[in-house]
Order: sequence, then C-alpha cells, then structure tokens
Amino acid sequence: MAENISNLKKHTCPTCGGQLIVNEVRKMYECPFCGVTFDYEYFREDDVLERASRAIRIGEFHSAKEAYEFMLAKEPSNFEALRGMILVYAGARSTAEFADPKKLMTKNTPVVEEKIQYAIEHCLPEHQSYFSKMKELFDAAHVYEEGLNKSKDLRSDQKREYSEMQRIEDKKGELLFQFRDPNDPAADMIKMHPRSVAGCLIALYVFYAIFVLLIFGAMKNPYTKATSEKTRSTKATTKVNYTMPEYFNNYMVEKELKEMYEKRGMDPAEASKKAAADAKNAQKNMQKYVAIDYNSILNKRSEESESQRLEKEKKWNKDHANMERNRMLFLLIPAGVLVLACIYLFHREYRIKKIETETMKPYRNRASEITDEILKNKESTNRMKTNFTHLYQEMKKLDPVPEKVSIPVTDKRLRKPRKRWE
Repeated sequence: MAENISNLKKHTCPTCGGQLIVNEVRKMYECPFCGVTFDYEYFREDDVLERASRAIRIGEFHSAKEAYEFMLAKEPSNFEALRGMILVYAGARSTAEFADPKKLMTKNTPVVEEKIQYAIEHCLPEHQSYFSKMKELFDAAHVYEEGLNKSKDLRSDQKREYSEMQRIEDKKGELLFQFRDPNDPAADMIKMHPRSVAGCLIALYVFYAIFVLLIFGAMKNPYTKATSEKTRSTKATTKVNYTMPEYFNNYMVEKELKEMYEKRGMDPAEASKKAAADAKNAQKNMQKYVAIDYNSILNKRSEESESQRLEKEKKWNKDHANMERNRMLFLLIPAGVLVLACIYLFHREYRIKKIETETMKPYRNRASEITDEILKNKESTNRMKTNFTHLYQEMKKLDPVPEKVSIPVTDKRLRKPRKRWE
C-alpha cells in the first residue's frame, strides 16, 4: 500500500511503473511504455476521488484502483472508495451496469463478493443498508444465473429426449410401407401403415371374389330340362292349319272327278255336284290324315330333341366336371395368400405398437415432464428477474452519493473535430 501511495506522489505510471512524460500541448502526463495518460490534477491528493471517478468511467480500472486504494489508506470507511473498489473488481464503469442480471452474472466473482463484504464491514453504519442491498442484488443475480443454467440443462435434456424420440420414430418408419408417385419422382414418399395395407388387400379380395362368383354363376348348363322348357316356353308358337290348299278343292279334285264321272256317262250337272261332294269328303279325310301324321312327326321330333338334349347335357356336364373345383381354387388360393399377407402385416403392426408403447412411451413421458419443469423454471426465473429489478431500485434509492454518468472534457482542444457529413 505504501508503494501505491508513493506512485501517486511520484510521476510514475501506476500501470507499468514507467516514468511519465509531460505533454505541454495536451496538458497531460503520458506513459511512453503503455500509453496511459493522466491529467495534471491526477497527482493532487485533494482530488483523488474525482480522478478515480473519471478513470473508472473511461475504463482505466488499474488507475482507478490505485486511487481508491490510496483513498482507503487514508479513510477506510469512505463510501465512494469502497463502492469504487467494487466497481473496479467487477469491471463496471458504474452501478448502472448492475441493472441487468445477465450482465451482472459476468461480474459476479468471488473477489467482488469479498469486496462487498469488506465494504459492509468497514463502511459507516448509515451506508451498511446500501452495501447489504448490493449483496442481496448479487445473490439474486447468482440465483437467477442458477435458474438460467437449470433452464439450459433442461433444454439440453429435452433436446436429447427429442433426438431419441426421432431416432425411434425413424426406426418405426422403417416398418411402414413407402411408395413413390411414378408420375412425380421428386415428390415425398407416401407412407402407409400395415393396417391400411391389410384393409386395401381385403377390399381387393372382396371385389375379386364377387367377380369370380359372377363369372362362374353365369356358366350354367344350358341343356338341362328346366332350361330347355323355359327356352321353349319363351319362343312364339304358331297354330297349325290342317286345311287343305284352296286349289285342291276348287280345281284339281273337282275337275278330275267331274271328268271321270262324265266319261262314265253321267250328266254334267250331276257329275259336278257329285264331284264337289266327293272332293269335300276327300278333303275331310285328308285333313284327318294330315293331322295324325303331323302329331306323329311332332312326337317323333320331340323324342329326338329330348335324346339330343340329354346327350348334350351329359357332354356339357362331362366337359365342365371340374368347374366347381376350379371355382373353389379361384377363391381359396387367393384367400390363403391373403391370410398369410394379413398375418405378416399384423405382425408388423404389432412391432410398431410395441415400439410406441414400450420404447417410445418412456421418452415421451420424460419429454413431457421436462417441458413442465421448463415452464415452471421459466416462471420462477421471471419472478427472480422481477425481484432483481426491485432490489436494484431499492439499492439506487439508498445511494447516498449518486454517480456521475457523463465524462467531462477538461480541454476543448481534446475534442475531435466533427466531420461535415456526420
């Protein structure tokens, strides 16, 4: 401490210990080794606090530290010096930098806490409330930092849980069926659940079975008796007219009989009457004969058609003897393939459900718990920040010596000329 005081009395640089040079133009002391500058007033002991205040406002913390240590050696309970030492070790130019807890976290070091405790122990009684409130402020910043760190750790844990869930989701996606649109190769893959694929296969089989049943249902024996009778009943029937042709009555029969009777010597009138009567009788007899003959023909044809129908029916049944078996094969073989496919698909669905329930569920629950913890910690952190702001306002109210926030310029010639376009 004695060496520091002597540095203030001698024109030596407090930063590097080099000999200062006087700059007559700027009216300042300059260190040729480290480039630090000091006003003439710096080395006057009656204005040490003012010089230290200006040094700390321009960021020359080492010079301010020397001045505050010099002042505390003379007056250990000096409020400005005690506060200045806290600012020096905190690397802050004013207590206004303590208003933001995030900035204060970078300044909250064990050395700063020691300096605050030192100020509480060595300050005047009326100043203890100020430094105690500052200690509370730094403690609140420490608690706020712990809350932010906890939030950071929770988000890291949440991210890890989500990455695990994504890995499991990708593993589950491998069990899904993926299709690509052939018309648009650049489109995304279409994913289908095994249950959906099974439903599509069952629907296709139902349509296929209906089609097969319709096809085989239409393939009936057309030569059965019932089918033949139904076919004959639907055909239009015509009534058979057994009347002899007109020329048989008027021309051929009567003419021949009349000629025959005239040759026998009969009177032409009687021959004509007898020929007409005989032709009429012949016509009746002929009609009976024709009707009998036609019925026999119909019966004969009916017997022939029935025998032909029976032959065709037997032949058709023989040719289509395996139709029922083929129908069963057409239905059962695809049904068996469908059953095997459904077993495979349902087993795949079981694996997906197992991944969702046994593997995914713990990670999902843990991620939900972490999310709840993050929300609770966020609310707690917001309350801490509100409390921090309240403590800072109380500390400012207890400040007996308000700080100067502006940096005065002692020499107008030190001001830089403002450019025209600025």
